[in-house]
Amino acid sequence: MKRKLLIILILVFPFINDVEAQITLGAGDFPYAGLSVKYCVADDESGTTLTPLITIGTPGPNGVYNLNGAASHINDTLNINYKDPANTPFPSFQTSCNVAMFWKAFTIFGDTSVWQWSYFNSSATGMTLSKAGVIMDTSYFSHLTHGPLQYFTPNLSNPLEVMSANYALGFNYNDSTKSHILLTGPPALVIASKVIIDLEVDGWGTLTTPNGTYDVLRVKQTRTQAEAFIPPADTNTNFDYADFAYTYQYLYYAKGIGSPIAEVNMNSAFTSVIKVKYATTLPAGICKLSETNELSICPNPASELVRIGFDLKEGRPLSFIITDITGKKVMEKNELSLSSINTIEIDISGLQKGAYLIKILTEGKSLASKFIKM
Repeated sequence: MKRKLLIILILVFPFINDVEAQITLGAGDFPYAGLSVKYCVADDESGTTLTPLITIGTPGPNGVYNLNGAASHINDTLNINYKDPANTPFPSFQTSCNVAMFWKAFTIFGDTSVWQWSYFNSSATGMTLSKAGVIMDTSYFSHLTHGPLQYFTPNLSNPLEVMSANYALGFNYNDSTKSHILLTGPPALVIASKVIIDLEVDGWGTLTTPNGTYDVLRVKQTRTQAEAFIPPADTNTNFDYADFAYTYQYLYYAKGIGSPIAEVNMNSAFTSVIKVKYATTLPAGICKLSETNELSICPNPASELVRIGFDLKEGRPLSFIITDITGKKVMEKNELSLSSINTIEIDISGLQKGAYLIKILTEGKSLASKFIKM
């Protein structure tokens, strides 16, 4: 029996009413070995249930995005885990990649017959999909329930950039990659796959999920997956792909998490919501905006930057004062509260290691919290 194979090179590949400025992605914002994020998923293939419950917002700055309406329609969960390539079935990629991600593909019969590992190079400037490892049950093309496992390492014709420190309003990117898997049979076939990515950073602002409110960059993305089965002797690389799958989505990226804080799958016109996925279990130190009079500081401990979240009326002058454990002032900075919920980054790379107290002083109010410099 000929079964359809879908080898998708997943690009898993995630905050403010009036924000001070759009966030930027850098060191600490891209996936790393050991990162684990749990998502809640709400599916609505018709687009009639979720669409009126979700605020997608409009392109541009100061966007307001709200996914709270998805909470009552959760029908699945998803765990995304990133590992050291040395601790995967394809350790040969250890020298060329530093992060690996595992996922399962399902056959049209619902059984799991394909397992894929995606391998990336992740750095302070971005993340690139570079390698892939595929484990396939040999019963895939037969009536057997299970058969011996085959291991494949298809070469990608071109690395794909899946996250970038260049993300900012107006940034766009288009690229593609191809891969071939030779099956010795029976039947003897080559499974050819092509992935095309077309994305644009079309907005920034605040994203509210049932788990909190975050500063985000919004990425509008179209992903095309094309496939074909060809004879092993066919060396033509420009053949017609027989099967196409399209994904239209908004990805919302926050500081300090790596994977998107949320993903919203849309119809081709980007007018109907057919799936919502939002993170519920986040890495330690991920920043939520403060919804109380207390300061939120993350990451904490920190070595280079701390991100301060606080709630004050807009238009107020502020003074930031950092003192060490003896009470000695080591840093002072003056700002202006631009909105009711504020976030400001402070460079602490010049401080000595140890415990510090940060205070925000404004008209009639004083906020304080401790943090650790590593």
